Amino acid sequence: MKTTRRKFIGGAAAAGIGFPALVRGQNLNSRLAHACIGTGGKGQDDWKNFITHPKTDIVAGCDVDVARMEGLKKAAPGVRTYQDWRELFEKEGDKIDSVNVSTPDHMHTLIAVTAMRRGKHVYCQKPLCRGLNESRLLYDVAKKSGVVTEIGAQVTGDTGDRAAVRWLKEGVIGDVERIYMYLNIRGSYRLPRREVPTGADPVPATLDWEKWLGTAPLRDFKKEIYHPGRWRSWRDFGSSSMGDNGLHMMSAVWLGMELGPDVAPISAIGESDLEWMKFDAARKRQIWPVGNHVTWKFPGVKASGGKPFTMEWCDGIPEENPPANVLPTPDAVAAAQKMRMKTVPAVGKMIRGSKGWMMLSHGSMPVVLLDDGTRLKAPKIARGPGHYHDFLNHCLDGSRGALDFVLRGTAMQDALLLGNAAQVTPGVELLWDAKRRVIANSTEATQVLYPKYRDGWTLDGLA
Repeated sequence: MKTTRRKFIGGAAAAGIGFPALVRGQNLNSRLAHACIGTGGKGQDDWKNFITHPKTDIVAGCDVDVARMEGLKKAAPGVRTYQDWRELFEKEGDKIDSVNVSTPDHMHTLIAVTAMRRGKHVYCQKPLCRGLNESRLLYDVAKKSGVVTEIGAQVTGDTGDRAAVRWLKEGVIGDVERIYMYLNIRGSYRLPRREVPTGADPVPATLDWEKWLGTAPLRDFKKEIYHPGRWRSWRDFGSSSMGDNGLHMMSAVWLGMELGPDVAPISAIGESDLEWMKFDAARKRQIWPVGNHVTWKFPGVKASGGKPFTMEWCDGIPEENPPANVLPTPDAVAAAQKMRMKTVPAVGKMIRGSKGWMMLSHGSMPVVLLDDGTRLKAPKIARGPGHYHDFLNHCLDGSRGALDFVLRGTAMQDALLLGNAAQVTPGVELLWDAKRRVIANSTEATQVLYPKYRDGWTLDGLA
């Protein structure tokens, strides 16, 4: 029987009633039964990694576009497939141990919370969520359920990021003072410039458009605009370039500085690309800026010598001649040149400490240049299992991963969400009240951080 939205989300599944408290996989000596929710795009990358784990079987998959499940069906013969994730949970509830949530951002929280309340381990793609109310609920449910959770910032498992974490823990560059994160490149990392579409196109026969929209406001289907894989530009579905890549950039810093769930920014201020600034209010409401610069101020922690430190996000394509404020700062460029690099990483970060600089390009080994001219070789790091297999190993033994929702994952996400609010309310230093989880001096910015679900889609416990 096909479940209705109200019956499923508002009933026993949302409340966690009538489902096993123990994860099935915790009683297994050999294998984990896994379900994939979202099987195209990044979801395809995810299942292709999960399927290689020697103790994991992908037994179920779901995608609102059934055409995007063909690859999984070929790779995992006998996999049971669904077009509605609610039906998957209804029929597979006692047959699966873990799930990955690899849908557009606006559906992450609803699916992940439902899975945890049913006692399933959850790997959720980044960004974890779009709202602070969602982040808090994810934290609370993860803590109460006790399941294994992980955010899909897969570079966390790379040798380069792990080496950077070790160097930061060892204090090689001294007390951390400034962190610069860069996305200064054209290509798949970039958001395209979007026009607000008019009219409607026929919905493909393989796609359930209403289910794809899910919690987001209703709108007409337009070919090549939202699905597949073009939704990140839109504020109702995606979370900007920062949302897409910010947790990749933050994770090594957060882990290396040993920042816990109680660390929160003091404030954030943003600047956005000049073209976006010219849009009318209605268009700004729908579309994220293409280029932006956000600066967070953090309180002092042990890794910063007890002194406040800053974190900055610079997102602008140099050849498009953006304003200087969205490009790398001169001090970071000069340090990179001393490291025999033409400029800072196009995708990556530069970290300034009291003793020198660390550079970490996305997917590469870190480089350190101390102020006395000493260049350091990256520490030798044994190859790990990789981020995906690491998650599955944690599911099997009950231990916790690096980006566990409770340990630090939702705290990182909160900082990222504050950055999202800053880039769409440019020029205002947003003062963050971590205790009340609101922006103390901007009702407009606070509203950005509390997206509403459309009628018919609710989640028990979501403020």
